[in-house]
Amino acid sequence: FKVFYIWIQEFNIFIIIPLLAVILLGLFWKRTTTKGAVAGLVAGSVGGITGFLLNQQGQYLLWRAFVTFLISASVTVVISLVTKARSREELSGVVWGTLKEEVPAEKVVWWKRPATLAAGLLGIMVFLVIIFA
Repeated sequence: FKVFYIWIQEFNIFIIIPLLAVILLGLFWKRTTTKGAVAGLVAGSVGGITGFLLNQQGQYLLWRAFVTFLISASVTVVISLVTKARSREELSGVVWGTLKEEVPAEKVVWWKRPATLAAGLLGIMVFLVIIFA
C-alpha cells in the first residue's frame, strides 16, 4: 500500500463493512440468527478480499464497500431464513421492537424519532456517495 489512507479503507471493506451489515440486521431484524451472522461475516470478508484482488488497490473503494455490504447482508438473510429463529422471549430488549415500555411515536417530536433520523442520515450518505464516488 502506497498510502496509509488506502490501507485503512481496504481494512474497512474487509472487516468493518461486513460487521456493519450483520450488526444492523441483528439489531433491527428479529429473524437474524447466529449462523446467518457468522456466514454473513465470512462471505462479506471473502467478497471484500476478492474485490481487492480483482481490482487495483485503492480503486473503486465506495463501490466495493457497497457490494461487500450487499453480499454480507444477503448471505445473512438467506442463512437466517433457513435456520431456526430464536423465540421472542430470548430477543426481548435486544432487538428493535421488542422493548416492553415503548413510547408511542405520536408522543415524540419528529426530530427525536429514530426513523426520521435514520432517513436523514441515509439521505446524507446517498448525497455524499453521489458527490464523491
